[in-house]
Amino acid sequence: TISVAVNNAKAEDAKLKVEYEANKELAESKAAAKAEINGLEYWSEESKTEYNKQVSDTKTVEAITPILEAAKQENAELKAEHEANEKLKAAKVEAINKLEELNLTEVEKVDFTNKINEVETVEAIEPILEAAKQQSDINDAAASEKELAEAKEVAKSEIKKLNLTTNEKADFEKAIDEATTISEVNGQLAKAQAQSDKNDEAEKLAKAKEQAKEEIEKLEYLPESNKESFISSLEGANTIAEVNSIVKNAKELDEQFKNDAEAAKKLEEARKAALIELESLNLKGNTTFEERIKVASTEAEINSILAEAK
Repeated sequence: TISVAVNNAKAEDAKLKVEYEANKELAESKAAAKAEINGLEYWSEESKTEYNKQVSDTKTVEAITPILEAAKQENAELKAEHEANEKLKAAKVEAINKLEELNLTEVEKVDFTNKINEVETVEAIEPILEAAKQQSDINDAAASEKELAEAKEVAKSEIKKLNLTTNEKADFEKAIDEATTISEVNGQLAKAQAQSDKNDEAEKLAKAKEQAKEEIEKLEYLPESNKESFISSLEGANTIAEVNSIVKNAKELDEQFKNDAEAAKKLEEARKAALIELESLNLKGNTTFEERIKVASTEAEINSILAEAK
C-alpha cells in the first residue's frame, strides 16, 4: 500500500541520514587531525605523509585519537632533540664570538675555535674559553702603546663600515677610545659587529614579513578571518624561517579551501543533473530516490542511486 511505501521510504531516509552524519563526522575528524599533523613543526614530509595515511585508513572517529597522540609524542621528542642541538649550536657561536673579543693571534683563534666546535656539551665550552682568556692576558701584557693605538684606529675604521645607527657608532667609537687594552678594543669591535648583524637581520625580517603579508592577502580562497589570523601571527615571528612557515601553512590552507570549494561545486552540479534526470523517469510518485540524492555526500553515491532508480 501507499502507506507502507511511505513508511519504508521514511525509514530508508532516516537510515541514510544517520549514515551521512556519521560519514560527515568521520571526514571532518580526519581533516582536523591531518591539519594538526601537517602543522607539527619538527617532522619530515615523509613522516607527515605516513601519519596522514594512517588517519585516512581509519574507519571510526575513535581510531584517530591514538594516531594523533603518537604523532604529537614523536614531535615532542624531535622538538626536545632539536632544542638541545640548537642550544649547543648557539653556545658554540657565542663562545666563538667571544674569542673575537680577546687578544689572540690568528693561529690561536683557529686552535680555540676548533676545540669549541669539537665539544658535544655546553658545559665543555667554558674551560676552553677560560684558557683562551688566559692566553689573551699574556698577549695583552706584551702589547705596546703603539700597537694599542693602531688597534683603535683599525677598529674605528671598521665600525664606519658597519650597519649601525649614528648613536650606535658614536657609542662604540667612544668605548674604543677609552679602552686600555687590545682585548677591550677587540671586544667593542665584536659587539659592534654583532649589533650590525642584528640590524641586518631586523631589516631582512621586516622585509620578509611585508612580502609574506602581501602573499597571504593575494590568496584567492582563504577566508578573510584566516588571512587576518596568519597576518597577525607574522608580527610574533622572530626569524625568516618562522615567516616562511606561516606563509607555507597559509598557502596549504588556501589550497584546501580551493579543493573543498571545487569538490562541493562538482558535487552540487552532479546532484542537480541527477535530479533533472530523475524527473524524466516514471517513478509513480516515489520520492525516495529524490530524497536520497539530496543528502548524498559523493558523486559515486549519486550515480549509484540514479542507476537504482532506472
